[in-house]
Amino acid sequence: MSSSATASKGVAVITGSTGGIGKEVVGVLIQEGWSLVLANRSPDKSTTQIDELKKEFPEARYGS
Repeated sequence: MSSSATASKGVAVITGSTGGIGKEVVGVLIQEGWSLVLANRSPDKSTTQIDELKKEFPEARYGS
């Protein structure tokens, strides 16, 4: 795999990413190749969201 295939377009910090507009923005940015930092109040909702994202976007890289 070439470095351009794994290169990120940039890094975005998304607050409130577990619902509403924030959740939609996460999906769009993942599809466009951005690296994301998800900042939320609820650790449980964040964990659930990451599990869902891994199923929907298995090609993305995930870290903690």
